[in-house]
Amino acid sequence: LEMENVDFRYPGTDKNQLTNVNLKMSLSSRIVILGANGAGKTTLLKMIVGETIPTNPGQSRYYVHPNLRIAYVAQHAFYHVEQHMEQSPVSYLQWRFKDGFDKEKLESEAYRITADEQKAIDDFQLEGIWSRRLRGGKLEYEVKKRNIPEKDNKYYSRDELLGMGFEHLLKQTDEKIAAKEAGLDLRPVTTTEIQKHLDGFGLPQEFGTYGKIRGLSGGQKVKLVLAAAFWTVPHLIVLDEPTNFLDREALGALSK
Repeated sequence: LEMENVDFRYPGTDKNQLTNVNLKMSLSSRIVILGANGAGKTTLLKMIVGETIPTNPGQSRYYVHPNLRIAYVAQHAFYHVEQHMEQSPVSYLQWRFKDGFDKEKLESEAYRITADEQKAIDDFQLEGIWSRRLRGGKLEYEVKKRNIPEKDNKYYSRDELLGMGFEHLLKQTDEKIAAKEAGLDLRPVTTTEIQKHLDGFGLPQEFGTYGKIRGLSGGQKVKLVLAAAFWTVPHLIVLDEPTNFLDREALGALSK
């Protein structure tokens, strides 16, 4: 993941929240972002995880490897589970990962297809993006159109599809392909497999399989959020203000 000369300005404002940001992250990176309140720490994190993009695209470089798997734990960590309070932790993870990718991430605003994009999809008669290949150093995507035989599928470059307005569809496609490359479509989401994963984060069967999320303590909910973040075996895990939710017990689960 690389950024060069990146700016970001929120809509309706006349001042940059981020100016001339330069960043390079590799698999060996361990990075702490420090700054005063309002300095733009969360804004930068949201760009790292793909929730925002630079507002000076012509004057900056913003590159994220298409197979990069990123897990994000928000500043308010319970946000991730508050819609699933009547489920057990195991049921929550089954809902989130049963299709071989992170359903919660794809339903988030950063990945959700907008009404304008859906209209562009319908106008183009696009049924789906089936695969991706690297050709001549550039990514190309296999596009299946409605009522057209599979043998007539065509490949379009990333830039071409972005130009057609398919930004979020491409993000969803890349996320699904990255998950498949990691073997998530083959990883069983049985109660036994998930409970074994939860055990590694200090959430035993009593709470993981038989309890409801509503009944978990704050520390146990954090363990669940961390366990969910690590299910995809991410290359990069991003924690926003972790001291807000990491107590000694949760920190122990994370370090393991």
